[in-house]
Amino acid sequence: TRPQLALSAEDIGKRTGLKKRAVGVIISDLVKLGVLKKDKSRKTNRSNRTYRFYQLNSKWPYFNELKNLVLKIAPPSFPKIERGLARLGRVKLAVVTGVFLSLDNTRVDIMVVGDDIDFKRFSDFIKRLEGDLGVELRYVVLGTEEFRYRFDMFDRFVHDILEYPHRKLINKIKN
Repeated sequence: TRPQLALSAEDIGKRTGLKKRAVGVIISDLVKLGVLKKDKSRKTNRSNRTYRFYQLNSKWPYFNELKNLVLKIAPPSFPKIERGLARLGRVKLAVVTGVFLSLDNTRVDIMVVGDDIDFKRFSDFIKRLEGDLGVELRYVVLGTEEFRYRFDMFDRFVHDILEYPHRKLINKIKN
């Protein structure tokens, strides 16, 4: 299983738009119910404030039902993801699988093939997606020539991604 994303109360407040006090009460209740668990990591900022992180408790009896409910209510917006990827450089191919299609045991969740990719913007894009989905994403970025070489050489990694269930968001490569 993949690690769940851990967020601080401050991060949760920013993402939900709730006030700090309300977030604290809700987190406390969810920890008591076993829905959330305290993450072992802590982070101290410049003003010596320590932040505790929380994550979903995958051992909670209703974890899978909650995960399926959330994915049914708010499935990933593929057009939004496509627009975000198109702004990262000359993207020739973008393939999603894994968490985006509710599949377990895939090698990656997203594969991007292109040239002149802005890796700082790509990193920010991935962090936003991880925040929206609540999980760490597994991804690979390949240059166009490297992808073509690996595809033509029947590279197992590339072919596994393309032979198993996936969705192409951008496809400017003929294969």
